[in-house]
Amino acid sequence: GKLLGYSLLYANEYHVAFIEKCFVLPEFRGKGLQTKMILDNIYMARFHHVLTIFSMCSPDNKVSLFNFMQNEFKEMSCIYIESNGERHRRVILERRLL
Repeated sequence: GKLLGYSLLYANEYHVAFIEKCFVLPEFRGKGLQTKMILDNIYMARFHHVLTIFSMCSPDNKVSLFNFMQNEFKEMSCIYIESNGERHRRVILERRLL
């Protein structure tokens, strides 16, 4: 087995989950792997009785934004985060599982 990508989902005691990472290696992109990981995360969140999932994405990452939106995530707001002395714009995404 070769690592093609990875995703990190974690949930808290308030039934809220976060998809922290959902990354596919460049040579394996365009094959639906990110969508599969998003769907797997939604399945795991439901299994653990999560009510809401949040994620964050660069507005410049059109493919990731599209994949999240195709899976019923909604754009909630934009924020700026600081990293290594630089400001980066991020879109906050939300999907309710009610």
